[in-house]
Amino acid sequence: MKQDLINLCIKCCSDPMKNTRKFGCFAIGNTEFYIQLVELLKDQEALKMIKYQYEKTRSNAAGALGNLVRNLNFIIKGCIRHGALNQLLKLVKFDQTTRISLFSLGNLCQYSECRINSMNYKSEL
Repeated sequence: MKQDLINLCIKCCSDPMKNTRKFGCFAIGNTEFYIQLVELLKDQEALKMIKYQYEKTRSNAAGALGNLVRNLNFIIKGCIRHGALNQLLKLVKFDQTTRISLFSLGNLCQYSECRINSMNYKSEL
C-alpha cells in the first residue's frame, strides 16, 4: 500500500494538470516514507518541477527538496548533479518563491559539499 501511494505521488509530478503536479510535489515533500521514496525518485521529478512555469508548483517542489535533504543527507550528490542547488539559487534571485527557496537552500547548505558548490554559482543574467 505504501509503495502504491509513493508511486502515485511521483506519477502526479508529471501529470498534465498543474494542480495535480503542485500537490504531487507537496505530497512528496511531506512523505514519511523517505527511504523508499528516494529509491523511487530515479528520474528526479521534483528537480524537474522546480523549473516549472507555475509559481505554486515551483514553491512546492522547492519545499519538497528542502524536506528531503533535511531528512536524507545521502541525496545531496544527486541534488547537485541534477542542478537542484543552482535552480534554488535562481529562484531566490528571480522568483516570488523566495522564502521557501531560502528554507530549502538552508537545508542543502548544511552540507559542506553544497556550500562549496553554491560559492561557485554563476547567475545566467
